Amino acid sequence: MEKETIYLDASVPSAYYDERVAWRREYTTEWWKEELPKYDVFISEVVIAEIMETEQSKRKDELLELVKEFSELKLSSEIEEIAKGHVNQGIIPPYQLPDALHVAIASFYKIDFLVTWNCKHLAEAHRRKSVRLFNTSAGLFVPDILTPLEITKGGEENV
Repeated sequence: MEKETIYLDASVPSAYYDERVAWRREYTTEWWKEELPKYDVFISEVVIAEIMETEQSKRKDELLELVKEFSELKLSSEIEEIAKGHVNQGIIPPYQLPDALHVAIASFYKIDFLVTWNCKHLAEAHRRKSVRLFNTSAGLFVPDILTPLEITKGGEENV
């Protein structure tokens, strides 16, 4: 059986080292070790570009090292058009184009889960609904947009 797929935006690897929110860092590092290996994981050149904007060179190097094993998905004109659609429909604010690109990439490549800690512009109920409606009407794949808290494969417990 094929593994399900995950696309990570830059907020997840960033949280791995972020000391400002201890519980999120601790959860992310545990999730990274315990849950992430159960999936085929992807990033994109957008994620790399966001990591490259990290001011501290040591942290930038740590982040690049953390994501180096993941396959990097490339942008295309089709992806840019999908992102423009999300922006033009007011789903993602125009000043958050990287977020629109993350959704477009996960949609275009038919990634099962877009995993993010960005609860304002991505993992928010109304935005998820808007993405689903837009993508469905455009005949596009609809990725589940989730935080790491929402995506675990416990297996043993029947809820």
